Amino acid sequence: MKRTTRLLVTLAAVIFLLNAPAPAAALPQKQQEADKQAAAGAAQLQRGNWRGAADSFRKALRANPNHVEASYGLGVAQMNLKQYQDALGAFSKVIELKPNARVQDALRGSGLIFFDQQRYKEVTDVFEHAKQWGQLTPSDYYFLGKSYAHMNRAAEALAAMKLAAPPPQQFAHDAYFTLGFLLLTQNEAREAAAPLEQAAQLQPNHAPTLMLLGNAYLVREKFQDAHDVLRRAASIDPNQFFTHYGLGYALMNLNRAEEAVGSFTAAMRLQPQSPEAHVGMGNARLRLNQFKEAQGSFEQALRLKPDSADALLGMCVVYYSQGDYPALLDASEQAVRLAPSYANAHTMRGAALATVGQMREGLAAVRRAAQLEPENYWPHHVIAFIHVREDRPQEALPEARRGVSLKPEYPETQNLLSYVLNQLGQHQEALTAAQAALRLKREPADEGWAHYNIATALEKLNRREEALAAYRQSVAAYNQVGRTLDPDDLYLMGNAYLRLDQDRQAIMAFRQSIRVRPSFAQARYNLGVAYFAAGDRKSAMAEYNELKRLDAAKAARLLKVIGGR
Repeated sequence: MKRTTRLLVTLAAVIFLLNAPAPAAALPQKQQEADKQAAAGAAQLQRGNWRGAADSFRKALRANPNHVEASYGLGVAQMNLKQYQDALGAFSKVIELKPNARVQDALRGSGLIFFDQQRYKEVTDVFEHAKQWGQLTPSDYYFLGKSYAHMNRAAEALAAMKLAAPPPQQFAHDAYFTLGFLLLTQNEAREAAAPLEQAAQLQPNHAPTLMLLGNAYLVREKFQDAHDVLRRAASIDPNQFFTHYGLGYALMNLNRAEEAVGSFTAAMRLQPQSPEAHVGMGNARLRLNQFKEAQGSFEQALRLKPDSADALLGMCVVYYSQGDYPALLDASEQAVRLAPSYANAHTMRGAALATVGQMREGLAAVRRAAQLEPENYWPHHVIAFIHVREDRPQEALPEARRGVSLKPEYPETQNLLSYVLNQLGQHQEALTAAQAALRLKREPADEGWAHYNIATALEKLNRREEALAAYRQSVAAYNQVGRTLDPDDLYLMGNAYLRLDQDRQAIMAFRQSIRVRPSFAQARYNLGVAYFAAGDRKSAMAEYNELKRLDAAKAARLLKVIGGR
């Protein structure tokens, strides 16, 4: 029998000794003999003389077959003698004689035997029955939780393991490890780190514990801690898939995408048919602007798992980078159908709709995402962007601030806040936010947007020469972007060109923006201004006529510009 059994029988013996009642003062002769032999059996148990104890308890039962203490003590002795079926029979006799003070102990003893025999259904039955006879101990809940886990009843396992604290020392590591694992798998992942940290303290070189702890840190976005723990796990056992997989995401979030590729490669060597590993590789390739390679990874993930919403969202980014907005929208809608409770799928769909000008539908989609995951920054970010693009900066501001509060280290949240603040005339705070974006790790598009926001703020603060320099930096950064510029990139780029009196380049940028989003009223207005500045009054009037159906107020403003008023 395994080491577990030795621990179980020790527990049972301790329970017996702690709960043994004092003999009655005056009893009939047979009862006195039974009590005498039961007391002798208890003394033998205390000395670890299992055979002697069993003999004494049998003598007690010959004197009184219904002697509860003798039946229970015999069961404990037989457990130690590895006579498990006999022990179950003795415990059953105690339970049959209920009510008595030993019913819960007998159920507990039966449960320990069933656990060691891997009869997990019987374990759960007897421990659930034992609850009727008093409060279970942490040890009881440990065995109950482990049994539910073996039966793949994870929710019940988690509920039991939460009550197994503090666990007995001999089971402590496994109790904390199991609790952490269950929390990770039962949508309570943010709470998993604490028990896994305790497990790691007890067994600091246990690679599976470190692997789970690293992934728990990932959930909590403690990326450096995740990296350090997972590196250690990999040094102890380099053949754990989830160690390399988690390490890949830790490295990506530390802006070390090239190293992340190496980690996902290691994960795929261990599990080449894992769609998740291919999705991870695709995301790492996206960070490196290796869009063709990323597409190959996502397509392979979809071949392995056609219903992978994450692979579809990866494809959305590929389509976005290629400027294939119909494919972007189609893939995002597929992701929503496959994962209707996945906030990122709804947000991607909302962003795709907004990109092509369907602002109302996009707003509804991202509001649904914000309801699903209120602490996810991305829905708030897109809601703010739609509001500001619809000339509602006052409504955009709280959402933009919420995005920054959730992800202050993301340049796009700082940039959007800066852009909204400029729209509201709060130029000094806008300047501060844009400068914060520049200090962060960023892509060229983020840099272009930050310089544009800085230029706008400086211009409004009457620092014209500095503003012009910032507009030039914005244009230079946008020309370094390794993907297709989206309508909003092009709009901002066109504005920068317009401020620099580079009218032809401005016209080109605005026309490309409108080609994707024909309803982009502000871009049409600025295009009309650019045409007029370039001496093309006819084209300026054409934009005026288009604007009349989209935004009468902007059309009237453009007509005044064209009329020289």
